[in-house]
Amino acid sequence: MYGFRAPQGAQYYCRGCGEKLPPDCHAQFHPTCLKADKRRRTQERRQLEQERFLAWLARQKCPACGAAMHQDLKHGRREASPAAPESPGSGRRAA
Repeated sequence: MYGFRAPQGAQYYCRGCGEKLPPDCHAQFHPTCLKADKRRRTQERRQLEQERFLAWLARQKCPACGAAMHQDLKHGRREASPAAPESPGSGRRAA
């Protein structure tokens, strides 16, 4: 409608914060708002990808025993198993 030029006296606003953009700026965001918007969209995309992956992993089964391969990560980290008692073939000498 207006070609490449904005109408005389037109004022543009940032899509991120809603503040007025400088008169010579024809962008849709302030540079800092653009970075924040990209960071937010990237985090949302990664979260969605993680949810899809966990749903896929829950459907996977062990070919040998049929157990689900999904580990519930919400319960925190697992503890390491205690060390095995000394055995004659372990290469260590009991003191």
